[in-house]
Amino acid sequence: MSDDGNQDEFEYEWPSDDGGQNEEDESEILLKNTFYEADENKKTRPKEALEQYENVVLLEEQMGEEINFRFKALENIVVLSAQLGLHQNMINKQKNLLKLINKVARNDVSDAINNILDAVATHLTSNPDSQREMYQMTLEHLKSNNERLWFNISLRLGKIYLDLKNYDLLDNLLTELKENCRQQNNSNEYDQSKGNLLLEVFALEIQMCTATKNNFRMKSVYPQTLNLNSVINDPRVLGIIKECGGKMFMSEKKWDKALEELFESFKNYQESGNSRAKTVLKYVILASILSGSSINYSGTREAKVYNDDPQIIAIMNLRTAFENNDINQILEILNDKNSQILDDPFITQYLDDLLRGIRLNVLIARVKPYKSVSISFLAQQLNVSKEEIRGLLAELILEEKIKGEIDQLNGYLELGSNETQGSQKNVAMTQWAKTLVNLHQQLIKKLPQ
Repeated sequence: MSDDGNQDEFEYEWPSDDGGQNEEDESEILLKNTFYEADENKKTRPKEALEQYENVVLLEEQMGEEINFRFKALENIVVLSAQLGLHQNMINKQKNLLKLINKVARNDVSDAINNILDAVATHLTSNPDSQREMYQMTLEHLKSNNERLWFNISLRLGKIYLDLKNYDLLDNLLTELKENCRQQNNSNEYDQSKGNLLLEVFALEIQMCTATKNNFRMKSVYPQTLNLNSVINDPRVLGIIKECGGKMFMSEKKWDKALEELFESFKNYQESGNSRAKTVLKYVILASILSGSSINYSGTREAKVYNDDPQIIAIMNLRTAFENNDINQILEILNDKNSQILDDPFITQYLDDLLRGIRLNVLIARVKPYKSVSISFLAQQLNVSKEEIRGLLAELILEEKIKGEIDQLNGYLELGSNETQGSQKNVAMTQWAKTLVNLHQQLIKKLPQ
């Protein structure tokens, strides 16, 4: 009996205030379970997940100031709201999220903002006003809290302005970004420690110049990037800059310079895994045709991966036909819909230059055996008008690629050496002028002094 009494004496008794601890544990368990259930539902049942994330925010707010799940839940609420077209809810919850950015890790802030803006870019393409509001609201909060993230988001907004062709807003944004890159004690000098950021700003400005065909401004901006290229090696950005630079030189018909820049762009795109590499390779081959380069750029180490691509094969066939002076083959390739060459607006800009180049080469080959050849015959051979043939022949004569003169009256091209035809007339005219000078001097001597 005494033993039994001792057992009763040592029975464990729970503290009287234990109920509060149980309630706290239950709240934490409910919070975690709700959050993880929402994570499981967000892909297949987004509306249900949205409600669960909303509950997570409310539950954690009731538990105090500590942030464990609330920030991530708000991120998911904003993304799901964008996905479901709940734009006002998206904006309101983004405001709540931004109030917490000083209370969570910078990496978490960066990941959340980028995920949200990816969703905005994907789901709000038809609502540019909401897109712009999300960006501007986010940028206002970030400028004083996270300068690097502010800069990156500003660049993303700039690309949206570029896509929307809103060049006024883009221009204002570029001015603000450049000011951010200047030295604080000297507003006229850029801070070289921000060279990588500045290069991205110039890349965006150069894209705007290309889109607006503002070559005057482009010539001012482009040289500034060259000073940064030597110290900054970001193939993702350099690919854009070099492509735009190559297009600038193409518009000026500086084929050799364009070829150099476009090939550099291609290599940078290839290095960074950018899908524009193939497109720019086509531009490289086009520039190589127009410049008369003998280098086979499709055979370079970087380009070999595209050797079996139908579009690259088509433009290489165009180059081969050009080298063979086969104008009929060129027209056949251009008119082949499978080649997709004429689907590219940039390439079509230079078709006239391409056809002019092949016609000049064909003309040189056609007139070579003759001393005199009919302009009508040449027009028939090249399937162009007699007026165009006269223009092409005049160009070849001026550039001294053929020696001869055009007989406009009889419609013939007369060919010969420097001592015949037009050259003989030039010699005669020079001699006649000298004779007139001598006669003039003799007359002056005979006048009374």
